[in-house]
Amino acid sequence: MNTAAKIVSETLLGEYHKVVTLGKREFRIYQPTINEISRMFPGSGLSVSENTKRLEVISSMPEHIDEVCRTLAVAITIKKPIAEGLTFEYIRRFATMDQIQEAILVLGSVIRGDEIFELCELDKSTGKDTAKIFGNNNLAGQVATFVEQLHLSYKEVTNELSYPLLLLMSVDKMRVSYDDETEPEVKTLSGKELLKMKGI
Repeated sequence: MNTAAKIVSETLLGEYHKVVTLGKREFRIYQPTINEISRMFPGSGLSVSENTKRLEVISSMPEHIDEVCRTLAVAITIKKPIAEGLTFEYIRRFATMDQIQEAILVLGSVIRGDEIFELCELDKSTGKDTAKIFGNNNLAGQVATFVEQLHLSYKEVTNELSYPLLLLMSVDKMRVSYDDETEPEVKTLSGKELLKMKGI
């Protein structure tokens, strides 16, 4: 099994994770669902991408250390939420700033599905895209988009499927091309470029 197939398989099974070291312990960061992302960024009206970028910036600021450690604690305890408080105290007390910054970079990458879109070969798009796309400025808009495009229930989108899996399903689902050109222009797009076009 090649690396891309292994990552997609682990994503489908909910087993994809990255290991980070905080203090003297190793922790696993799994791909979160939209509800889990909401717990990581409570009260935020920003998109997932904006939230992860903001977190990466403030992770080096001592005045934001509690917020950063709390976000990491939520991410690390996705499979055991009961341990969130103890995990926060452990990170706050024993992890170095360098370890915290590295863990935040890993968390952002896992949430956005960077490795999936870097390794997976997605279809090429043909013709010219003249449509303008609006919306998807926060999680509520993204939930609506996933429900509509993927024909999933609200519960499946928010609680059952990981956010990176929803992104992958959105960009790789079967689509029909309506171009009438006899020799269509073939444009190769990376997963990140396709997501950017979709506003996700």
